Amino acid sequence: MKQLIVHFIIGIFLLASNSLLAQDPPPPPEIEIVGEARSLLNGYLKVSSEDEKEYLKNATPKLKEYFKQIKANDERRYYQLLREYYFSNLRYPMMRRKEAELQTTQREIIEQEIMTEAFASKYKNANTDEKSKIRQDLEQSLTYLFDLKENQREYEVRELEAQLKELKDKISVRKKNKSTIIKRRMEELLGDDKFLEWE
Repeated sequence: MKQLIVHFIIGIFLLASNSLLAQDPPPPPEIEIVGEARSLLNGYLKVSSEDEKEYLKNATPKLKEYFKQIKANDERRYYQLLREYYFSNLRYPMMRRKEAELQTTQREIIEQEIMTEAFASKYKNANTDEKSKIRQDLEQSLTYLFDLKENQREYEVRELEAQLKELKDKISVRKKNKSTIIKRRMEELLGDDKFLEWE
């Protein structure tokens, strides 16, 4: 009889827990998206007017004018270029010469991107007489931008080729010294090299 009661209680417990687990989970709480998160969800992150001033403080008057033209026509692109421009102008301590040169090139590329975007914005709002001059300026700017980007790619290829050469040399030396390397590692693992240390 006691076994029957125990089985009955266990059965009721299992049924109760099963019915609890079978329920749909409660819906997640409603989250209100505000401020910068809403801007991010809209596809771009707007910056505060104070940050905008900070981002533009190193820009030349001509570059500021280009930014103004872009903002008037495409706010999303404006904020994207503004952030890229700001980060390209950050100064990092302990930067090597090659890295500084790359940063300078990247800054120049971004400035040319800003200029070409401004010419495109200006072209859309220009009258027929001005459009041919703007087209020439845009073509000139795009040609220069193309050359800058290709030079950067060529530099990257040279760097990769140098790394590849170094790796090939390393593999060659290691293959020639395979038995020495294996022997040294075996001594390390077995503790046979404890008396061979320099000091």
